Amino acid sequence: LGLPHSSGPYSATYDSRWDVMSGGRYNDQSFGTSIGTHTIAYHKAELGWIAPDRKFLPVMPSTQRVLLERSALPTQSGGFLTAEISMLADTNHFYTIESRRFAGYDGRLPGEAVILHRVIPSLDDRNAQIVDDDNNLNPNDAGAMWTAGETFTDSLNGLTVSVESATGTGHIATITRGWRLTVKVAGNGRITASSAIDCPGACTTLLGARGSTVTLTASPAAGETFGGWSGGECSGTGSCVVTMNGHRDVTAAFGRQVVIASDGTRRYGISGYPYTDTLTASGGNGPLSWSVSAGSLPNGITLNAATGVISGTPGTEGTFSFTATATSSGVSTTKAFGFSVYAPLVIVSTPTRRSAIVGEAYSDRLVATGGPVPTIWALTSGSFPAGVTFDPATATLSGVPSVEGTFAFSVTARSDTLSASRQFSFSVYRPLSIASDSARRNGVMGAAYTDTLLSAGGPNAITWTISFGALPQGLTLDPATGIVAGFPAESGRFTFTVSSRADAIVASKTLGVTITRPTLVLASVMDQVLGAGSALNTDESRFLDLQGNRNGRSDIGDARAWLLSSGLSAANIAKLLSGERISLPATPEIQAKP
Repeated sequence: LGLPHSSGPYSATYDSRWDVMSGGRYNDQSFGTSIGTHTIAYHKAELGWIAPDRKFLPVMPSTQRVLLERSALPTQSGGFLTAEISMLADTNHFYTIESRRFAGYDGRLPGEAVILHRVIPSLDDRNAQIVDDDNNLNPNDAGAMWTAGETFTDSLNGLTVSVESATGTGHIATITRGWRLTVKVAGNGRITASSAIDCPGACTTLLGARGSTVTLTASPAAGETFGGWSGGECSGTGSCVVTMNGHRDVTAAFGRQVVIASDGTRRYGISGYPYTDTLTASGGNGPLSWSVSAGSLPNGITLNAATGVISGTPGTEGTFSFTATATSSGVSTTKAFGFSVYAPLVIVSTPTRRSAIVGEAYSDRLVATGGPVPTIWALTSGSFPAGVTFDPATATLSGVPSVEGTFAFSVTARSDTLSASRQFSFSVYRPLSIASDSARRNGVMGAAYTDTLLSAGGPNAITWTISFGALPQGLTLDPATGIVAGFPAESGRFTFTVSSRADAIVASKTLGVTITRPTLVLASVMDQVLGAGSALNTDESRFLDLQGNRNGRSDIGDARAWLLSSGLSAANIAKLLSGERISLPATPEIQAKP
């Protein structure tokens, strides 16, 4: 016949039992042996064996119910022997659709069904390839047979073939050309479109121009709201523009307006403590679902999508902003919320407060951290000294105490529903003063000296310091005991100011002390330095060393320095040391003989 082979959509040439040109030869009991099946409809049309009026050529767009009659032993009663469908995506290709039944040479077909071929005329061979839906390399099984209840769809080319039933001589099928736009309406509303669609409910239309656009507009019924689009590459609540490059299904959701009733400022949480709060909404046509659509909840807190319950244990302090979305039957609404997490409320002030002084102005403030503000304070037990009051707004103790004593009290700090309590005490003392006389005990240079300074009033823990002037060289002040002690290393009148501090209370006083020089016997000094014996006591020896080189022992240099400081001239000192007799000056510091 000079016809090309047909086959499955695979590489094999002789794999199709639907065409004598591709299936080889096999036995048929009715027509003897080595008899093949019929040629496919495409080949019969090429040979001119199918009259034009028996070839179905659907227009675009259209939906038509047709009788496809078997090509083996066809009747003369009408019906189509084939349908030829152009491919819009590639106008050089087309589909053929035919009914194959067990009749005549087709008695040994793989089955009875509607068969589709994709025809590519430009190919030299195998230009008609069977449509095998399961792509399993076998064009002779059920994947290539379209039977009653099955539908073939090529959305790209706007073709749908639905096999309805088998007849005595063929099959009845509905062939749709064009692109189906199906609009579904959920809830109460209407859809209008640029292609004159009007959908009070679901509606479907066919469009014949591939790539054309349809603009859909949603109008909710009274008391309803439009929730948005889904499908057809549409979303949101504005107009929906559908591009018809294939079948499109679009749903418009209408419903009663959803209103979030919860206040925008939610109950605060406390870090480390369990938290629960519930968002509420009204309206909608069904169950509500919740989500956080913007912002975030604190770490450790989640929103239950089904109940709107916010719960968990927050772990991070701070202020958090988030937007909650409530959705019912496709209708959504949003609301912004603020949510704060605070540290636990704690009174951080130390239990023992600053001391007060009778008759002097006093002020002290208690401090709490955590919790929301403001914090309100209250005295819950105990009392304050006369003259001192407590301000609950500022947590300040203030006034002029008039009595001494130690006072214990408890306060409670409240911040909204949070509270914290703590016990405190503070003491009121008489004013701090230095009780010691201004004129202190006199001392002798080189001799051991001790004096104790005394204070009155104030707390017991006193710290002493020299705040102005200085003690004589060799004396020191013990800051803990107030004892002045040491060995004076210089003589004269010394004036200095001492300060005693108790807590934050300070008292000062100016004191004076006189350090005199001792009277030494000249003969004893000379015996001491010349090695004739230890004629001086310890204090006298220390004084003599302080007059000289301060090397810890008495020597000629110490004696010479003492004599000079006592008014003796250098010449007389030289005579004295050489053994000559001299006249001593009239000074109380040098005694000639004991």
